[in-house]
Amino acid sequence: MSQQRRCAVKAGSKWLSSRFSAARLYRRMTAAVRAGIRDGRFKDPELMERLDVIFANRYFSALCAHVSGEKTPRSWRLAFVAASSSRPTIIQHLLLGVNAHINYDLGLAAAATVPPERLLFLRPDFEEINRVIAAIHHEVQRKIDAVSPFQRLIDLVGARTEDEIIEFSMDEAREAAWGAACTAALSHSDPRFTEELDGRTAKLGQLILSPGRVTSLALCLIGLAERKSVRAVIAALS
Repeated sequence: MSQQRRCAVKAGSKWLSSRFSAARLYRRMTAAVRAGIRDGRFKDPELMERLDVIFANRYFSALCAHVSGEKTPRSWRLAFVAASSSRPTIIQHLLLGVNAHINYDLGLAAAATVPPERLLFLRPDFEEINRVIAAIHHEVQRKIDAVSPFQRLIDLVGARTEDEIIEFSMDEAREAAWGAACTAALSHSDPRFTEELDGRTAKLGQLILSPGRVTSLALCLIGLAERKSVRAVIAALS
């Protein structure tokens, strides 16, 4: 077990007592990718296993840093701090985690998986891993209905607003992740680009937490009807 995983396990009881349901979504994603590797969905299984490990360890590293009081990527810190609050709805918690893990982590993980000159050869399997992630994301969203019966209000509000929480697109996020991978590879993972990417991702996270007035009202109504039991939320997403 890596140091990051040991640290995350040690901190596990704290986060299980929070409403950070994105951790459950993250676990499902990792398990689905590993199943895809086992079932032969990828052209280069060994490379995908390497990407999966690097991708997962970025989450564990961020969690370990936050729990230890060390410098944490802003996009992840936003999600972790929100996890201690009951104000955000389940869908907001999920999107905060997805935002950090896809918009910030995924591209950097892909760039770290292969040498820059081989990145283009990773594209087909990168697209396949994104299809795996998308399927899990949609499945989990459907399961939220069991603990958040009013969450469909977001769809109704979406017809009248441009708020980022509604416009958040997994397809666009994954396409942006590939762009981030290319830029990171060309810049040889320049820390200035990593910092800039983290800043952009954190800004989107802020918009997810604090959308416009119409969406905020809808989220308040959604939150009133949600199950507050962490156990119930985790069970529903399992």
